[in-house]
Amino acid sequence: MKKTGKLITLILVVAMALSLMSVAALADSSETYKDVVAGKWYVQYVDYVVENGLMSGMSEDTFAPNTAVNRAMFIQTLYALAEKPEVDVTDPFNDLAEGAYYEDAANWAKAKGVASGMGDNTFGPNKEITRQEAATFFQAYAEKIAGADVSDASGMNKYPDADKVAKWAKNAMGWAVKNNIISGSKDDGVVVLAPERGLTRAELAAMLKAFNKYLDGLKPVVVPDEIGYGTVVVTVKASDKAVSGIELALTGKDNDNNEISLKATSDAKGVATFENVPASDKAGYSIIATNADARYGEQKAVTAVAVTPKETTEVTYNLDEIGGNVTVTLSATEAARDQRAVVGGVKLHIYGYTKDNQYFIKSAVTDEKGVATFEKVPAGEYTLDGIVEKPGTYNFGGKNDVAERYDAPKVELVANEQNFAVESGNVELSMVLDIPENFTSFKAKVVNGDAEYAKEDKSDVNGYQFLVTGKAKNGSNVNIASNYTGTARNKNGEVEIINVPEVAKDTKY
Repeated sequence: MKKTGKLITLILVVAMALSLMSVAALADSSETYKDVVAGKWYVQYVDYVVENGLMSGMSEDTFAPNTAVNRAMFIQTLYALAEKPEVDVTDPFNDLAEGAYYEDAANWAKAKGVASGMGDNTFGPNKEITRQEAATFFQAYAEKIAGADVSDASGMNKYPDADKVAKWAKNAMGWAVKNNIISGSKDDGVVVLAPERGLTRAELAAMLKAFNKYLDGLKPVVVPDEIGYGTVVVTVKASDKAVSGIELALTGKDNDNNEISLKATSDAKGVATFENVPASDKAGYSIIATNADARYGEQKAVTAVAVTPKETTEVTYNLDEIGGNVTVTLSATEAARDQRAVVGGVKLHIYGYTKDNQYFIKSAVTDEKGVATFEKVPAGEYTLDGIVEKPGTYNFGGKNDVAERYDAPKVELVANEQNFAVESGNVELSMVLDIPENFTSFKAKVVNGDAEYAKEDKSDVNGYQFLVTGKAKNGSNVNIASNYTGTARNKNGEVEIINVPEVAKDTKY
């Protein structure tokens, strides 16, 4: 009796698995299924997926065209489309039921980059798939498995709910709509994308037929087997450090004059591998980075790359960097040192805008020799913040800080801010702490000659500006303008011009 019970249980488990499978060889056409109604819009698509082994029924005589599709069913159809290759499982999803019909499909999708999962290394096989999720799977398959160019994502803007597509799915949805893989759906008479809505099995069948048509339309590279294949390993570097996530394109002609176009992406070690590259002993290939951002700018190709059958060609790709490191050397005059100036432990700041108009700010602390380095500063226009250290305080005017200070300065110490540009390469700046010049100030007043008139209307003493010009003690030209008279702070035609440097000998302002 126990053996019989186990046998019945096994039969039931198999039956349940078959009833849930979305891909199986259970029928040859839609006529097998009682619930596929003749004349319905989906009949031709059901026929197509059944005849091509991409989908089958939920049972021997039902297709369930209106049943919702979960992620397991969906990924199984793509696995079937890829002709169910062997799966080398190195890092499986951790929420797959052992022996489940979709286990190989999910692990294959992860290994090939078709599916990245739901986070925490989970796939979510029983979760209902949305239209925008389906778009990302289709796009990933087209790029990773079929080697298609999926950059054109301009298709969805004609739909009124395009703004409802999630940020992570916008590119995929635009590409899918552009290539007629996903089309609009009517909602109260309006054709919309409905990105967050689920799929029915009938809709999936229609998408699969459209997707297969798209794949058939790709121009395959025909390479005779006798040419032979090699491997190209590219190490991507910037400032002699490995760079990950850089997409590379290998293009050119093989030994039979066929046009070759392949893609690869650098890993955490900066290595990108092109496998099964047709041989080209005439060095007919070029390699270029296709997704270098504003940090690196427009790149040059590595040319004249030869490939020998069954051998590996190693290439180093040095990214052309825009920008570089900015090194500041802070020193102090002898007079400033006498007044307890320090150059070590000072926090310096640079700020400004990169060449692609992004605001950039960064800080660095000087070492005991007064040297601070700002690493990887993008190309742009910047300001090195000035220093003002006041007597009796332990910081530089709130802008720059001394990490450790035993004695405040005796007098005010300053180092002026500097404007500088970063182009391509490193920049070296020097900054000197010094005792500031002696400053003076002037007061000026506009007087109306008609005293009686002035009492009634002060308008003729307002709106004036004074200008102080001459040569300062250090030889620099002085040209300082006052505020306008007549403001809240400059009443009755009076203004004060402050911080005027000490005048040179025998010179007057």
